[in-house]
Amino acid sequence: SSDLATLVAFLGRQVAAEMLERPQEAMFAEACRILCIVSAASGEGCVDKRAAARAAALLPSAHQHLVTEWFQRTQLLDLFGNAALRTAYDCAPKRYRAQFLCLINRLLIVEARHFGDGHIRASWNSVMQNFPELELWRDFRERLQVHVWASTVGSTEPEVSYADEVDAAKPQLPVEVDMDPKTKAMRLLESYWLSFSGPTFQTAYEKLRHRGKMALHLGIMQLMEQATQDAVKELNLKEGSAWKFKQTVDLLKEYQEDEAICKKALELEKMVSQPAGKLFGL
Repeated sequence: SSDLATLVAFLGRQVAAEMLERPQEAMFAEACRILCIVSAASGEGCVDKRAAARAAALLPSAHQHLVTEWFQRTQLLDLFGNAALRTAYDCAPKRYRAQFLCLINRLLIVEARHFGDGHIRASWNSVMQNFPELELWRDFRERLQVHVWASTVGSTEPEVSYADEVDAAKPQLPVEVDMDPKTKAMRLLESYWLSFSGPTFQTAYEKLRHRGKMALHLGIMQLMEQATQDAVKELNLKEGSAWKFKQTVDLLKEYQEDEAICKKALELEKMVSQPAGKLFGL
């Protein structure tokens, strides 16, 4: 009941008698209300500065105070790592639990952008431990995002080049060395190993690791995409920047029975402290 009273107080209200009849339901509703207000008031995605300023001017003072409490202090965020809110979550219908996880994830993304460079506060580790389902939801979104981006690459019509527009003096790019798919898969893994061992990757990885599990989870796919582009340049793949990490994973899965490829993939996953099969799906 004390956690319920704290949540309600943050919204500028007092606990009503009917709330105490079913405190778990009331606590879950108030928590969702807070998440909705903070995410809406913070602005999600790429918000124009002028639009953000207009929204802030129209925001009720109580909501402005709530946003300040969320980002500048930890008391409100810490409540989401408490057992009482987990109990309230377990008592809620499934459809509302799914909505709650989406709201938590939206605010996590907002926070990473708000503090810059993917940085999030340590209190998020308790929230992640309190709601382990969130990692499953994030993993699903990540895989869906990679799949959708990969499927849309090259979907637009190619530009037409006319003879009088071609610069004859422009040097031609070297042609990709012919490789069969299996060799290509192994060469990509070898290139990943070089990237993982390099100082640039190691420095970025260590920064993420020291920020906590959630920061590492957020940033590892970005590091993999960068390592993929490094591999593309090194191997001079004809696909160029259109070759994404998703294509590498799909190629490796074609040879998931190959012992050498599986062994190399597992070694790479160990180098970045990822569970077997987490990155490459083998």
